Amino acid sequence: MTVTNHIHLDLTTVGHDADGAPLHRWGIVGREPAISIQATVHRAATGATHVARIRDSNLDVVQHKDWAYQMRVTQTQLDYLISMLGEPCELVDNVHVADNISHTPYVQDVAFTEISQIEPLGSLMYKYNVTIQLVDLEDPA
Repeated sequence: MTVTNHIHLDLTTVGHDADGAPLHRWGIVGREPAISIQATVHRAATGATHVARIRDSNLDVVQHKDWAYQMRVTQTQLDYLISMLGEPCELVDNVHVADNISHTPYVQDVAFTEISQIEPLGSLMYKYNVTIQLVDLEDPA
């Protein structure tokens, strides 16, 4: 596997390229994995603190691996990203096999939850730096 400067991301309804990856390929300039768990903390009437965590069948705390990607996009690409908000998507992370090798084993189900930090580049405002948030939809292992 190789670290690339792009991800493959598209709606689940769009289809795949010749390598089995989601159809659209997006250049990225940054990537931040966001590991999270679900937990609640509360205090009993006695003052004792209790933490409740979601656990799997082995009693291990369930971890979710989500992502934030920083991208440089055109206005047309930004409009397409906005149309994808809230939709289930397929992702191939930027760490994947080379072109002309099947990407199918690396396709992950994600929800596209947020676009933020939309910053125009230059006074013409036809390119933008944006950050997108993707949430893992896979069942925890």
